[in-house]
Amino acid sequence: MLKNCTLADAIALGKLQEQICGLKPESRQHTLLVVNLVTGSLAIFAVFLRLASRYLVSKQIWPDDIVITVAAILVIPFCGLGTWSELMILSIGK
Repeated sequence: MLKNCTLADAIALGKLQEQICGLKPESRQHTLLVVNLVTGSLAIFAVFLRLASRYLVSKQIWPDDIVITVAAILVIPFCGLGTWSELMILSIGK
């Protein structure tokens, strides 16, 4: 039976069950926001620590450090837009 169910069917069933039982699920948007912000911040902090330790130990920045810095800079807006779209547009966690 599960093989024949689509995502739309599962969502419709959840809404029907909510109406019948009169229960509203607890919103998890705050949890989702905190998890996204904390993990993104930790990743950026790890890149910063890597660059700082590399510079303090060898006094040089290598090409792999430049690549990871560019990647970290490019990830920042991606994480922000991903969090915004999950919470505002898709209403994930409600």
